[in-house]
Amino acid sequence: QFQSSAEHEEFLEKCQEEKELKARITELWKYRESGITKMDEVDDYEDELYKREKKRENKKKLGSSSPIKRVSMVSKKAAGGIEEKLDILIDDEGLKDEGDENEMKDMSILPSYGMLSEREKKLCNSIGMTPANYMTIKTCIIKDYLQRRQGIPVKIRYPSGLDKTHRRKIMSFLTDNGWIMAV
Repeated sequence: QFQSSAEHEEFLEKCQEEKELKARITELWKYRESGITKMDEVDDYEDELYKREKKRENKKKLGSSSPIKRVSMVSKKAAGGIEEKLDILIDDEGLKDEGDENEMKDMSILPSYGMLSEREKKLCNSIGMTPANYMTIKTCIIKDYLQRRQGIPVKIRYPSGLDKTHRRKIMSFLTDNGWIMAV
């Protein structure tokens, strides 16, 4: 029932070796699932992974360093205040596919991903927005747009914290694809 101290030390060493082997096997499976089949490809993969993580950290730092401001998206003319227009700039680089396939795989597990078109998936990926969040924003924009077309004065509502460039890219995308008309 009892072990000698040497047997116990050997047992602990074997347990440690087992833990290390299991960790190594898990690491190798992770590489295999990412499409890496040769060990010389691991360094490139690790470099790309490090760059992506740094990029995400920088986005988080930039997003949290400045206070969130709520700005009116509708400006009225000073002369009469009757005519309204949206404060939107057209940005042609909104559909660039900056992410690689691994980031697309990460997005594919998120809710509402299957409901998006390929171009919408690229848009979400390029601005780093979750598909569910994009669908919510798209729904709000289209609903407000339709109410405005019916003559109901509506101020377009955007979720707080939505970056101005992201808002512009989404509005430009919806306009270019015929969801809404330019105002």
